[in-house]
Amino acid sequence: MSTCNGATGHGDGLLRTYHKSLLDTDLSQRRKVALAARRLDRSSLGYDAGLGSAVGQVAWNEVERVVESDVSVLRTQLDALPVWDPDLHWRLRRWAVAGGVESLIPAKPWRRAPSAAVPGRPRHEVAPEDGLEASGPAEGEWLPLLLGPNRTRARCSAAYVWVYRFTDAATAAGQLTCHPALGATSADLRASVLCRRPRSAAPVDDDASMLDESGPFQVLLAVTWSGSAAFPPSGPGLPQASLASSSAERRLRQAALELVTSSSCAGPELTAKLTAELNEMAAAAGLQASAAAAASGSDESVRSE
Repeated sequence: MSTCNGATGHGDGLLRTYHKSLLDTDLSQRRKVALAARRLDRSSLGYDAGLGSAVGQVAWNEVERVVESDVSVLRTQLDALPVWDPDLHWRLRRWAVAGGVESLIPAKPWRRAPSAAVPGRPRHEVAPEDGLEASGPAEGEWLPLLLGPNRTRARCSAAYVWVYRFTDAATAAGQLTCHPALGATSADLRASVLCRRPRSAAPVDDDASMLDESGPFQVLLAVTWSGSAAFPPSGPGLPQASLASSSAERRLRQAALELVTSSSCAGPELTAKLTAELNEMAAAAGLQASAAAAASGSDESVRSE
């Protein structure tokens, strides 16, 4: 009798940490800025990054493409195999239209950490649109809809879906690229991402009303793999893993680009933090922050304090 290879044992721990991180406003801004910096970097190298009039601008009907492109490049840099599956994308659409989201387990509302509570006031539950809305394995009649006929016949195939809500498209894209499931290195892992209005059967690009940017959107992430574990394979977030394996010069360039893009993606507090971090990195490398900014290839200047 054949056995199935399970997912990594720490997968659920990585997921819990990731979902809690979605509530960190500063980290959310940093992830959005980091994504804009990576897109700007690739654009300066001649790649079509689809940049709009603003460096960090992402429309809801662009989220799927932006996430797929960024994850593909980061996985290539880490010598990891591709994960995006066009067939799974269409199966995920049909699964959602058929009511698959309602078959998942609703997420328990996260509570802010005690340090974030105002003294003398009770802590408030975080609204569902701030992060995870529902998740769970596809089971029973829902599993074949995601796996397709070939993998349904495989004895150890499994599927898992997460449903998130975000109010900002650029934030959604920045958060999704850090998802632990997209950092897994399993050879048979397949993934797909889908945007739609909450409680709507239509994906973003199939309904003219989706061009209205107001209100939260649902972002679905589905993965399939061979295994019988409760959670899919997972790994460190791709942006962090890519930087960790990069040279000091490459990390300095990314820091400089993040500072350049922060003016259009974040507030002055984060810009000040990024300026201080860049100055520290540049000093350690024996450079001036202005020289580091020039090395980033940006037309904008970065001035040290």
